[in-house]
Amino acid sequence: RVHHKELFMITMASPPTSASKAESFTVEPSERWAFVGDIGGRITTIDIGSWQPTSSVQAHAGVILAMHAHATLPYVCAMATDKSVSVWRIGAAGQLTKVASRSVRDIKPSNDVNDIPAVHTSGMAIRFHETRPWVVTRSGNGGVLELEIVDPELAGNNVTPPTTATEALLGTEAGSLKVRTCLRVHGEY
Repeated sequence: RVHHKELFMITMASPPTSASKAESFTVEPSERWAFVGDIGGRITTIDIGSWQPTSSVQAHAGVILAMHAHATLPYVCAMATDKSVSVWRIGAAGQLTKVASRSVRDIKPSNDVNDIPAVHTSGMAIRFHETRPWVVTRSGNGGVLELEIVDPELAGNNVTPPTTATEALLGTEAGSLKVRTCLRVHGEY
């Protein structure tokens, strides 16, 4: 089990700056690696055994406010104030390789009757499904958004066929993020 240590006490390899302040974090299931999202948009990998940083990637142009590690697949996802989602493959040494990123700013819920403008918030949430390569987060205007990871490196994990004619393949990296659905939660049901 992970020993509880304060993430803000991590000694970074370079001198601390305002951009190295931790804002979010996640621990992958084997509890070997912690991933820290900071206010400069970087994700730093921490070796839990030594509690030292081992690598860092520039993931976003904004503050990383939410992260999650997949329970069964080697992925970490992040959501930032730049209104984008990124998905990263975890390597054997904890290093991260970008699979895909996607702006969610202009994704609209399928049940919106009228145009609802983007919602400006500092609160964000992101979570993987437990066994599927799917991410649930929010769209730019506050809808509940589900994305599917298409990763050529782990091609066997993408077995779900498109469910609607409007699904589009998105992203420019080695993989991509496919919109599965986006829904606005209205009132009572």
